[in-house]
Order: sequence, then structure tokens, then C-alpha cells
Amino acid sequence: MKTWAFIFESPFCASEPIRTEIKYGDRRLLILGAESIEAACTLAKWAMEEKGCWLIELCGGFRPEGAQAIIAAVEGKIPVGYVDFFPEEYEKVVRMK
Repeated sequence: MKTWAFIFESPFCASEPIRTEIKYGDRRLLILGAESIEAACTLAKWAMEEKGCWLIELCGGFRPEGAQAIIAAVEGKIPVGYVDFFPEEYEKVVRMK
């Protein structure tokens, strides 16, 4: 079964970590919520080592610096990408926080 993960960051995950799994055909999507970049690094490594995750996508809130931290956490062994926003769209996200 091919497994990939989407990780998002939210302070609400500190009290209740999010780990949801969706299976479809021979695929599995893990949706993981972390309260910080550090917690996301731990989740990414767990997904790779324990769940056989072969690809990780990150929420845009991680930005390039957070993506680099996740890449380091998985030691570059699997591809890591992140959603990006046009600068004017990211400003909308910042205002929502």
C-alpha cells in the first residue's frame, strides 16, 4: 500500500493531536496535525519510519523554513513539498490568524 501524508500546523493540536487515515484503492493518506514545527518533525519521521510514508506534503503555513526542518527530520530520504501562496494571498492568511 502506498502511503503519503499531509501535515498541517495548528495550536489546537497541542491538546488533541490529529491523526486521520483515509484509504482508497491501494493508497493511504495520513492527515496529521501538529502544534509546532518541532512536533511536525516528529510526526514526519514517525510517518516515514512506522507507516512507510513515501511522500509528505505540508500546509502552506510551514513556509520554506518549516519545510527545510521537515526535510532534515526525514534526512532527505523521501520527498517533502509544501503548499505555497502568492504573497498577496498569504497576507490574507496572516490576517486570519
